[in-house]
Amino acid sequence: MIRNRIMLYLASEPSRDMYLKPFCLILLIAFPLAIFAQSNYHAGYILKNNGDTVKGYINYRDWQQSPILVDFKVEKTGNQVQQLDAKAIKGFGISGAETYMSYTGPVSMDKTSFPDLPDGFDTTQTVASIFLKRLATGEHLTLFKHRDDIKTRFFIAETAAEPAELRYHVYYNPGKQIITSDVYKGQFLWHINKYAPANGKLIARAQQAAFDDAALEALVNQLNAGQAVAAKRQSGARLFVGIALVNTDTKVNDVHNFTTTTVSTYSSVTPKISLGVDLFSNPNVQQFIFRAELSFGYIRPQLPYPVTINTITTNEIYSFNQYTTSLTPQVIFNFYNKDDVKVYLGGGMGLNYSVYSNNKFRLADANANNGTTAVPQPFNLSSLWVNFPVQAGVMFNRKAEISFGFAPYAYYTNNSNYYAANRYMSLGVKWLFGRQ
Repeated sequence: MIRNRIMLYLASEPSRDMYLKPFCLILLIAFPLAIFAQSNYHAGYILKNNGDTVKGYINYRDWQQSPILVDFKVEKTGNQVQQLDAKAIKGFGISGAETYMSYTGPVSMDKTSFPDLPDGFDTTQTVASIFLKRLATGEHLTLFKHRDDIKTRFFIAETAAEPAELRYHVYYNPGKQIITSDVYKGQFLWHINKYAPANGKLIARAQQAAFDDAALEALVNQLNAGQAVAAKRQSGARLFVGIALVNTDTKVNDVHNFTTTTVSTYSSVTPKISLGVDLFSNPNVQQFIFRAELSFGYIRPQLPYPVTINTITTNEIYSFNQYTTSLTPQVIFNFYNKDDVKVYLGGGMGLNYSVYSNNKFRLADANANNGTTAVPQPFNLSSLWVNFPVQAGVMFNRKAEISFGFAPYAYYTNNSNYYAANRYMSLGVKWLFGRQ
């Protein structure tokens, strides 16, 4: 989707801003190369089919779906990489992060996400060899998860037993009503009656449990009587604060009767402060980051227009103070992604709210217009406006970040006779907080 948007922009008619398209072209080239070339080897192990454990390094990716193949090498700097599927090994693990086991057996094939649901109760299965991610384990039960392009599945296993899929079905009945079959609740009740009979609170929890990670993991932990061990997880979010120097180019066209200049520009360098939150699709890998940033900055442009009035040549100066609070949701992609150093590209949409003061024209030489030196409020500047910033940066040890930002001209007037617009470049630093 991001790539398609960039291609549409590059194919569009010539832009008023000549600086953004080269950046987009770089992003277009870098994005697919980064996805296919990126490696991120972490200490881990594989469990061979004969029971032996081999320590080494796993290429730890931001798996939105369960991995089909895993890249493994014994030496981190070595060139010999083994690609292993669920038939080749019993499992693998990334130290301090995730554990997977191999499973070969029946797997349900009915879709469970609206609106793509089957007509009627569908129990179609296939036999497959897949990797299951361990979510929690303990004295009695272990909970696993598998996700592919069909659905999300959960499996449960007693100690030393093969996993069994927790059955959950959603389908249309003949009247096109959506019917849900929560078979997994009955499966949990069977285990509760075996390991925690007469535990009314646990039975009630199982009867109300949603079919998702948090609810099922909590149920397994409680059934394991507090002895469960969940996979170690990093926080899914972190906070940050930042400061930047911003070079803003402001341009305003002229609608005043005295001048012949069509556009005047002014450049200023001012500070900007910010705070926000980063959300991770996988906090252990941090390849993709959704960032929401709240910032405050200001500019005080002085835009000159050469004029000649009553044979006197001077400047008519348009000035205003603009104080802007911005909320900017962004998507960031770390195309170089190591634990100690991450290099990223990103972009988003800035939602800006501005207040103004000192909005006026004035003549530098009062004698040019018989002592009249100021025209208050000549332009009606918009409080709400939008821009589209892009940025690149480097993160160090998940604690600090240096970034370069750019936003093309964005307009904050809604009058066809005149306009005012800002473009900026920024250089900033951020401090990142959280258990990352």
